[in-house]
Formats: sequence, C-alpha cells, structure tokens
Amino acid sequence: MPLKVEFIPIVPKKLFDVRAFSVASEKLLKDEAKVLKREFDKTTKTFKHRVTFATKNTSTRNRLSQLVFASDKPYFFVVRGTRVRWALMSQDFSAKTRARVIGSRGGKGGVVILGKRAMQARGIAPRPGIKAREFDDVIIKLRQPKFLRSVNNAFAVAAKKTNR
Repeated sequence: MPLKVEFIPIVPKKLFDVRAFSVASEKLLKDEAKVLKREFDKTTKTFKHRVTFATKNTSTRNRLSQLVFASDKPYFFVVRGTRVRWALMSQDFSAKTRARVIGSRGGKGGVVILGKRAMQARGIAPRPGIKAREFDDVIIKLRQPKFLRSVNNAFAVAAKKTNR
C-alpha cells in the first residue's frame, strides 16, 4: 500500500506590515535629520558669518532618504580642507574649530589679505592649506550606532503590529 506524505506550510496571512514599517521609517528619518542638523549647528556656533543648515526630504517611491546640507562655500573649505590657502591670516590667528572635533570655540585673529589676486599683487605666496575638519565623518560615526538601533526598533514595532 503506497504511503502519501504531504507538507502543508502554515504561513501567517501577513508576513510583515510594510505600511507600518514605512510610516515608522519616515518618522525616524525625519527625526534623525533634525538631530544631524543640530550636530552640524554645533560646528559653527562661534562663526562670525551665519552658516545655515537645512533638511530636505529626498525620498522616492522605492527609497526613503533625508538630506542635511549647507550651501556655504567657506564652510566646505573648512570641512574638506584645502591644499593651499589664498588668505594671509594675522599673527595671532587661532582657528575656531579643530579637526575631527564637533563644536567650535572662540579663536583669535582673522584675515589680513584675502584672495589669490590680492596676494599675488603683493608678491605673497599661497599659505599652507586648511586642515580638513571632517565634521561629517565624525557625526556619522557618532550617530550611526544610535540610528541602527532605532531602525531595528522600527522593524520590531512593525513586526508586532503584523502579528496582532
């Protein structure tokens, strides 16, 4: 007599509530963008000129994302550094920021001569470049573990809502 064996999978109606996770993820990204903006604000707290950071939702249908950005050219020189500096600083000059340190302090001195043309007209060679502060790399390193924990929590919440 033949033996009949059947495997019948028992699968829940819904494996995962994608909508619940999507809503939680959108809120999570928006909140994280605000935190990142505050972290970047710390790097320019004592600057004489105002650097404004903004956030923008850059999500598409298949990808959630938030952008935190500044459109200040001198700030990018500080963050990424330069090979040469076409500015002559006063003898008492002390930078307001330090490499790989979030925050800013008083600093001293300032610019005496600014610009390539002005320096060349006076026969002054370019000065050594600006050391990159790498604020963005430091902020990512600080925030990434916390953000990943938040994403895992969002998955857990979505999974709980699915199994109700």
